[in-house]
Amino acid sequence: MLLCSVLVLATFSASGHLHIGAPNADDPAAKRAGGPTVVKLDPARREAAALRVTGSIVDTMGFLLAGAEVAAGPSRVRTDADGRFQIEVPRSPRTELSFAATGHRPAQLWLWPQAGEPVVAALEPQAPWDPPGPVVDAAAAPNVKLIGEGVARTSAGAPLAGALVVVAETMAMARTDDVGRFEIALPDGPATLIAHKPEGGEGDRGFAGRAAPFTPPRAAGRVPLPDLVAGPAVVLRGTVRDGAGQPQKGVPLQIVGDGFARAIASGDGGAFHVAGLLPGDYQLRAAAFRGALGSSRTVSLQTTSTVCELQLRAVPERRLRIVTEGGDPVARAVVATTVDGLRREVVRSDDAGYVHIRSAGAEARFDVRTGADYRPMRVVAPPETDGRLIVALP
Repeated sequence: MLLCSVLVLATFSASGHLHIGAPNADDPAAKRAGGPTVVKLDPARREAAALRVTGSIVDTMGFLLAGAEVAAGPSRVRTDADGRFQIEVPRSPRTELSFAATGHRPAQLWLWPQAGEPVVAALEPQAPWDPPGPVVDAAAAPNVKLIGEGVARTSAGAPLAGALVVVAETMAMARTDDVGRFEIALPDGPATLIAHKPEGGEGDRGFAGRAAPFTPPRAAGRVPLPDLVAGPAVVLRGTVRDGAGQPQKGVPLQIVGDGFARAIASGDGGAFHVAGLLPGDYQLRAAAFRGALGSSRTVSLQTTSTVCELQLRAVPERRLRIVTEGGDPVARAVVATTVDGLRREVVRSDDAGYVHIRSAGAEARFDVRTGADYRPMRVVAPPETDGRLIVALP
């Protein structure tokens, strides 16, 4: 549940919210338009140099959070009035970021900083019965004892520069340099590497490739990898609209399928375009955006280009009354709503049992607790047309 509240969602290329690159703004490589930044370093400085991560923090209803804290080791920063932040992290195979905001559950995320993939954190509202601090799953920590060294190239033999490389089994990531070389953390067992480059190629469809599973010969150190070959890819494009059919710019989107995930944001006219994909079935997801809930759909990419649309779900505020099976109001009860696996709101009923909830649609799940000691109350029936949420007292 922890990592469900921290989503690697979008580059926000349309709005400029997110970027990863070298801290030196005067570096000519940092000024190059399009694609990832490749910084050439002396070997002695390579491990010591830092990367700058910038991004945004939102709540699970899609509103930006100002004053939230972002931490990477001893470094700590806060988001500005627009919910944006920037922080320097070590140039290492993995970095742990933590996020905290008043009234929200703290969360953590493993980031692969050298991959150049930015993130936006979506924080759930805090409930009074939550344990202090984030719940840390030690088993989920990625392995960094084994590093694979490889080269990515096109089927014609040309270097595949600036491509994203992903390990399907662990979602470890890396970015190829200007001659196609990369280093990536490998799991203890077999590793399936995927190459993704959305720029260039035939018809500007980008490049994509999937290697046969590679079994490392040892459990630690550095091992050479077979060449990762990418050929012509397929494209997914479409439009994001609100409930009234109006296109929406800046909506975070994620496309996930068979060990691969890629994130973007809708641009002008609500349009999105994801090239560099392998044929197959994908789940396309839109995150909550400015109070509207996202949606998802399964897309089968078999031809060179596929078009689809996503629609945000409006969630108008609803007044509910928490009552017992006998019809008596339950005063000061605490109600948490969950939609699509994420907690969206935590509210308390007044002395007459009334609450106002924006995420109380038919798909919402309700967690109702007593106001004094937060004992769970069983939900007997979901909200009826008369606005009653019936619960059984503990």
